[in-house]
This record gives sequence, structure tokens and C-alpha cells, in this order.
Amino acid sequence: MSVDISIQLAKINSVLETTIIKMITNHFPSNICKNVDELKNWIEKNPNKLILRKPEQQIRLYLNPEFEMKLLDPLLSVDTIKTVFHYTSLDACFSILQSQEIKITSIVGLNDKSEINFSDLFDVKEPYNQKRIDKYHEKFIFSLSHLRDNLNQWRLYGDDGKGVCLHFRYNTSLDDSHFVYKKIYYGKGYIEFLKELGIAIKKIKNFKFVTSDRFFSYRYFFKNEAYKEEEEIRLMFLNELKNKTSNWYLNRYNIINTCLTFHLNSSNFPLELWGLTLGPKCPHLQLNDAQLRKYIRENPKLRGLKIYKSQIDCYR
Repeated sequence: MSVDISIQLAKINSVLETTIIKMITNHFPSNICKNVDELKNWIEKNPNKLILRKPEQQIRLYLNPEFEMKLLDPLLSVDTIKTVFHYTSLDACFSILQSQEIKITSIVGLNDKSEINFSDLFDVKEPYNQKRIDKYHEKFIFSLSHLRDNLNQWRLYGDDGKGVCLHFRYNTSLDDSHFVYKKIYYGKGYIEFLKELGIAIKKIKNFKFVTSDRFFSYRYFFKNEAYKEEEEIRLMFLNELKNKTSNWYLNRYNIINTCLTFHLNSSNFPLELWGLTLGPKCPHLQLNDAQLRKYIRENPKLRGLKIYKSQIDCYR
């Protein structure tokens, strides 16, 4: 980095210190604002590391990774001890038990199709151009929720109450950089913060602000506030190096998509299935409950899997 650029970068960092604290206060929820003093101390102690130059021909600035994680962690961190839940159909559940395989899908197949562009900092003229489509197929997600036996979740994802709620534990001992396990942050607070930061940098010096590689992956943990009641957690698998071969299928939202398959409760997949709840409108509830228990007893790989029945008795 030339001396001239170093001086300009130092100036940008110095001018932005107060501005960034104001942006955080304006755009971040209270659990972040409580840490403003801690963030301010970090900024003051690291004046030349707040914004870094990206090593390209054109000067581009982005957040220092350490500072970025200080902002993202309180927004997205999930309690890995808690059980999380995935709602699906009875047919899909039995298919998982039979095949001992679980599928996670490309982000293209989300029920909210606007979500893949939700965290863009700039307007995208061609959201489905081939370059972007290729990038979409490098990230695969499995959606979960903190909500157990929840009426709305049954309606939306549990085959209108006729399905199953799967119970998972997260295996913290699996240290695999390909997986990202985070809760969803609802709203545009962080996105607006990044947008304003880009504008502020441009006013100080006409340098372009870009998002980091980390945020390019984490961007799929930001979602419209309208979905807040779902309390979603996501497991994302990063397949940039094409570690696994994907398969094509037509999903239930009539979107042609790709998926990856992992062995259930295996050492290379961080979610452990330990139980399931049969939905409030599960067909032949008593009979299917008894049949599932027999199936599990006779399958050594499934022994110990607990079965519950929904406690919701007001489902129409």
C-alpha cells in the first residue's frame, strides 16, 4: 500500500469513528446498542483496521473482519444447546427414516423468492443472470425453528398439520468450515448500516465500499421482518469448491432446484435427529404412532428415537 493511500485510509478511519457509532445506534436493535461502548473502545484502539483496502486494481474498502464479527455475532448467534425443529410432511419424514438420508436445498428454492436479493446493497437489474445463478448454487440451506409444536409452523410447513415435526440437536464437536449455523435476523438494519457506510466513505473520498466474503455468505441469514414470528435458524453448507455433487428436482413451490444429500446422524452432518412429533391432523394418528414405534424398534440405526404427539387440540 502506497504512503498516499495509507494517509487517505487513515483519514477515512478517523472521520468515520463517530459516524459509525451513530449508524449502529440508529440501525441496530437494543442488544447491539448495549454494546456500543465496547464497540467504541474497539474502534478507538484499532483506528487503522476499521476499514481495509481490498487488494485489487481499483481501491475498494470493506469492514475489518474482526469488527464485522463484533457486529454480526450478536445478531446471528444461536444457542447451540437448544433443540431445533424442522416441519415436513409425513411422507418426507418416513423417506428420511427409510433412506437414512437428509436433503438440503440450494437457496434458489426458498418460499420467499425475493429473499435471495433481500440483502443486496444496490439495485440488481438482472437477479437471475447466469453468473448470479451459479453463485446461488454454491450455497445450500436446511431451515429450522425454535418453535416446537407451533400452530403456524404446522400450517405453513407441516402439511397443514398432517405432517411431522423433526427434533434436532446441533453437534458442536463437528468442526467443519463448510457449515454455517446461525439464526435469522429479521429486518434491514444491518443492510441499511452497510449502505450508509458506503455513502459516508464516498463523501469523504471517492472510494467504493464492498461487502466482505464473509457477508456474502452470511447475507442469507437476513430476512424480511414479515417472517419474524417463524424464529428461523438455518444450517448452511458452502459448496464453492463443489465438494459434493448436487441433484436436480422440482420442489413443492414449483421451482426447479438442486439439493445435496447427507447421511442422517453421520459424522459429516452437524444435526442429530433425536425425536419427532406427529402433527395434530396426522392421518390414522394412533395406528401410525404404533407403526412408527415398531419400525424404530426394528431398525438399529433409529433406536432411541423418541416419538411425541402434538398437544394442539384446536386445529381446524
